[in-house]
Amino acid sequence: MKYLYKKGVVHVTGPARSGKSRFAENFLKNLDKVAYIATYPKIEDDIEWKLRIEKHKKRRPKDWLLFENYNDINDILLNENGQYNFLIDSLGGIVFSCLDRDAKYWEKITCQFMELIFSYQKLIIIVSEQVGWGISPPSKEGNLFRDRLGSLSESISSKAEDNWLVVNGRALNLNEYSIKIE
Repeated sequence: MKYLYKKGVVHVTGPARSGKSRFAENFLKNLDKVAYIATYPKIEDDIEWKLRIEKHKKRRPKDWLLFENYNDINDILLNENGQYNFLIDSLGGIVFSCLDRDAKYWEKITCQFMELIFSYQKLIIIVSEQVGWGISPPSKEGNLFRDRLGSLSESISSKAEDNWLVVNGRALNLNEYSIKIE
């Protein structure tokens, strides 16, 4: 891979089953001290979800530190003291865990998250689902999820060192092949 990042935030986005997690993992494979933050909660009775998680685990190097079933991603970033390069997979899990919280709380934790990731002194790769390409969700929660995820992704993208779109197992560097909308 010709893109070698040492520090900063790299944003990788795409639809479900596009290869975005696999692509994001490649940026970190040759770095020391990597921590993987799995943001979605475990769903004990969902066999398909468990199989998907196992597939991800088998693909990752064994020496990566794993954070899962945490309460607050900001606590992990605050308490880690700059030791690790991070893969955060994915923003959707962060949004999902806060769907029952009001807008004021959401604003507070996302502002803190943005401050933490963009002041971090090592590499952070952030994976984000693209949910805005489909139909509008027919529920209040679905729309809230889509809107919060879209806004957070755009905020990260606007400040990230690089942005990638992964579709059908192919990756496009959005910083090279797009223009920013003002």
